[in-house]
Amino acid sequence: MKQYIMVIDEGTTGTRAIIFDDNFQPTAQSYDEFIQYTPNENMVEHDAMEIYEKSVRMCQNALEKASLSASDIRCIGITNQRNTALLWDKKTGEPLYHALVWQDSRMGEASNAIRESEFFDELLEVSGKNVTPHLDVLFLKWFLDNVEGAREKVESGEAIFGTIDTWLVWKLTGGKVHATSFSNASSSGCMDIKNEKWFSRLFDYVGVPESVFPKIKSESDDYGMTDVFGVPIPITGVIADQQSALFAQGCTKPGSIDGGASENNLLAQMIADYCNASVLRPESVEATSLGAALMAAMYMGDITLDEVERVTASDAVFTPNMDSRRREEEYKIWKEAVTRSLNWIKH
Repeated sequence: MKQYIMVIDEGTTGTRAIIFDDNFQPTAQSYDEFIQYTPNENMVEHDAMEIYEKSVRMCQNALEKASLSASDIRCIGITNQRNTALLWDKKTGEPLYHALVWQDSRMGEASNAIRESEFFDELLEVSGKNVTPHLDVLFLKWFLDNVEGAREKVESGEAIFGTIDTWLVWKLTGGKVHATSFSNASSSGCMDIKNEKWFSRLFDYVGVPESVFPKIKSESDDYGMTDVFGVPIPITGVIADQQSALFAQGCTKPGSIDGGASENNLLAQMIADYCNASVLRPESVEATSLGAALMAAMYMGDITLDEVERVTASDAVFTPNMDSRRREEEYKIWKEAVTRSLNWIKH
């Protein structure tokens, strides 16, 4: 019986594949970094083909480490860096240019212009997100204006756009599924979060087509089948990295932290002290990957939402240990530091 879940955890600097058993415990994992391209001081790019190829390779490595075959995998979950996006040719499956990374600020002037416009308040209300240079419609505009042949391919329906989750799903399914999750769509700043659809007025305002954007689906849903690993495996979970970590920690209580930072007892205690809140450290610090595994398992009927909490047990709890007077003094110092740091970078 298939009892393992494989997760692709695609980050900003590297890709990890983790295999979870039926108790949602990590069985094996494999990780590799990819190249960071910086053609200018305000530009950061990734080779999307390198990301895809390394994602597949890490999955194969993890299977080998666990002494498993693809036939042992029940389903696949994907979690990813948010906002990083690319434009690719539907026929060839090749990117038209490198992916533009969420750290990239080449569209700084364009984002400033939106923030200074009368449209900004409406956009903020509808999308729930401030305008930044990595607003995905601005990335799309850059591709159309600067990549040779991109506009023609988009107008002829030969090219499509998406964030890294969309790209991986599209490649893994052989181009059969062009979709993204709500967490990634809302993070893009291009979504009408109340009506759960793309915000058409934004696309019209920037002057880019909505048609090349992916379909928005639930995090726990049918994202098609992949046969890249030799047998058909359903992709049933797709979720943005930070939302994935929150979900894996229950996402209903304040004070959870995840990742390598959570292993630092001093840091966890400082957060508890300064925030005057209890900090719960999960047993599994790989909460981002676990969240994607849980989403994939929920769609398969292997776990219910009510049962998620038993999987996300706490390893330690850090309670506030600082008197209120000192906390207020430290808070004033922190606010002064924030004020002094404002506007020190110009796009």
